[in-house]
Amino acid sequence: DYNSLVASVPVVWSVSSGSIDSTGLFTPTTVGTHTVSACYGVICEDETVTVTPGAPVDLSVTPLSATITTDETLQLTANVIDQNGNTVLGESITFTPSNGTMGGTFGDVFQPYTVGGQTVTVTWGTTSIIVNILVELGAPTDIELTGCSGVVPAGTECEITTTLYDQFGNIIPLTEAGALSYTVNDGLYSEATNMYFADNVGTWQLSVNSAIGLADSITIQTGHGQMASLEIIPSAWDITADDVIFLNTTRIDVQGNRLTVVLPLENWTSISDGALNITLDHPVQWIPNGLGGRIISAQYETIFESITINVTKGVMVDMVLIVDSQDADGTTYGMTADETLVVKAKASDGKGNRWTIDVNWTVAHPDWSEQSVLLYTLSDETEFMPILSSSTAYVVRAEYTFDGQLFSEVVNVEVSEGIIQVFTMNTIASNGDTG
Repeated sequence: DYNSLVASVPVVWSVSSGSIDSTGLFTPTTVGTHTVSACYGVICEDETVTVTPGAPVDLSVTPLSATITTDETLQLTANVIDQNGNTVLGESITFTPSNGTMGGTFGDVFQPYTVGGQTVTVTWGTTSIIVNILVELGAPTDIELTGCSGVVPAGTECEITTTLYDQFGNIIPLTEAGALSYTVNDGLYSEATNMYFADNVGTWQLSVNSAIGLADSITIQTGHGQMASLEIIPSAWDITADDVIFLNTTRIDVQGNRLTVVLPLENWTSISDGALNITLDHPVQWIPNGLGGRIISAQYETIFESITINVTKGVMVDMVLIVDSQDADGTTYGMTADETLVVKAKASDGKGNRWTIDVNWTVAHPDWSEQSVLLYTLSDETEFMPILSSSTAYVVRAEYTFDGQLFSEVVNVEVSEGIIQVFTMNTIASNGDTG
C-alpha cells in the first residue's frame, strides 16, 4: 500500500531558464548556467546545467539607420545568433562601407568621409544586412581661394572663388565661416562680384580671413594688358646733322604699364631722310641727313606713333659757289661785257646740307685790278659786271674762314665784247682835214 501511495505523488520539475516538462525534458532558450530542480513532496534535488549557443541561424545588426556628421563615428553591433537569439561566437562578420572607413577593434566603427546617404553592408556568410546612414556636414576646418590662374592681363578681370570645407573636403556653406575680410597688395577685389581687377604688372597676393579663424591666400600674376600707346623717346630732341640719336621705344598698356620693346626695321614706317640702324643691344640709332624738323614714325602691334627731331646744320666742311642754281666751283663761264654774272656762296656740312654765308669776294685779272666790277665784296653773293673784254679769264674768288680754317673757291669768267653802241669813222680829206 505504501508503494501505491508513492506512485500516485507526482515529481515537480522547475528550471531557472528555458522550459521542462513533466518527464524532466529540459529545453533551454538562453546560454549560460541554469538550475534544474525536481521536488517529490518536500524532498527536492537541484542539478546545474551549462547551456551553450545552438547552431547559428541568423545575423543581427543594430542600429539599422542613423544620422551623424562627418566629424562623428557610428558604432555598429553585429552578432550571429542561434534559433533562440543567443549570440554564436567565433563567426566571421564583415563590414563594407559605401564611403569612409571602418575602424575599432572589430572593424565595426564607421568613420564617414562624404556627406549624403551612405551605407554599411554587414555580411555573415550569404546573409547581408544594410545599415542606412545619413551623413551631414561637419564643422568647417579649411577655407580656400581659387581662380585667376595663369597670367592675368592688366586691365582685365578674373573670378575668385572662396570655398569652405570640413575635415574631409566636403563643401560647407560659406556663411558658416562668419564674416570674411579680403586684402590684396595690388589691383582691386570686389566681394560683391567675386572679381579681381588686374592693374600693375607683377606678382601679388590676395588673402582672406574669416571670423572663425580660417585663412588662405593665392598668388596672382599680372601681365601686360592691351596696348594703349607707343612711346618713342630720343636721346635728344635737338641735334646737328653730325650727331647720332638713340631711339628708345616703350609699349604702354591701358593701365600705364611700360614695356621696353625692340622694333625691327620694317616697323619703322618713316625715317625721314635719315638712316636707321638696328643694333643688337638696343636702342635703335638714327643718323640724320637733312635739316629742320624731321618726322620719325613707327608701328607696334596696331599703334602708330610719330616724333619730330629738330636737326640743325653740322660743322662746316666745305664751301661751294653757285651760278644759276648749279655748283660752279672752278667752272669757266663765258659772257659779254654787257652781261652780269651772279655768284652765290654757301657752306656745306658733312651731310651735304648747305646754308648761306657772307664771304669775301675779290676779282683778279692781269690787266684789271679794280674791284669795282664786283657789286658786293662782303656778302653771301656778288654780281660780276665786267667792263673790259678779255680773252684772259677773270678769276672771281670767294674766301671764308671758319674755326681757323680758310675756305676758298673760284669761278673763271671769259668776257667778250658787248653789243655795238657807238660806231666811229675817221676820214682824211684831200686837203688833210679830218671830220
